[in-house]
Amino acid sequence: AEDWQPPSADVKYEYKWDTPDAGDAGQVFGPFGEEEMQAWHEAAYFGVAGEKVKVRNVGGEWGSWDDVVAT
Repeated sequence: AEDWQPPSADVKYEYKWDTPDAGDAGQVFGPFGEEEMQAWHEAAYFGVAGEKVKVRNVGGEWGSWDDVVAT
């Protein structure tokens, strides 16, 4: 499509664990680039569907993986 835009290399994300047994709950990790985040997601590092973390764009609001990162 002519209106397709390449993903911005400038977008950075932060994450924090959102599981009851997380030893470092509340600790924010990042910022990381989208490519790195997607690679971890594909490896199920954040859970099968990214359910183990909350993510946000740097300076943005916390949300679920699907709300913030997934396209």
